[in-house]
Amino acid sequence: MPDSGLMFIGGRESLYTMIYYIASCAVILIITGAAKLVSSAGEGAVLLTTDPVFGIKFKAFFVISGILELAIATICFSRLSERIKLTALAWLATLIATYRAGAYFADYRQPCPCLGTLTGAIGISPFIADKMMLGCAMFILVGSYGGIWHMHVQKRSA
Repeated sequence: MPDSGLMFIGGRESLYTMIYYIASCAVILIITGAAKLVSSAGEGAVLLTTDPVFGIKFKAFFVISGILELAIATICFSRLSERIKLTALAWLATLIATYRAGAYFADYRQPCPCLGTLTGAIGISPFIADKMMLGCAMFILVGSYGGIWHMHVQKRSA
């Protein structure tokens, strides 16, 4: 078992919960990161569309964000401390939330093409995929900040 450097409130069960949470986030990031990279190699019309926030083609955006998601997933499966893993997840989730807010304020009202061209290949509507990805992002955002807060409270009470 990785050494968290802290004893969690609630004992080992709480530590195991944190480890499983981090692993589940890593699996989500592997799926979404791989989907973006696979999609970027395709020919879908969405790939030629310009991203509303950064002004680059979605094809390039998918490559950059796919690599970033896979890098964070790698951190989650590494031997680094849970604090570092949660911080990396919180950082990525904050980037995603900021990007979504930027797209909203740029008046981009279409579903986020977060899974690229794979939504059509697996038969999921872009609207449903958008809501699923928003749910995943919120899971990572709330859980990572909650875990960091939990570790902070635990450290102060020790």
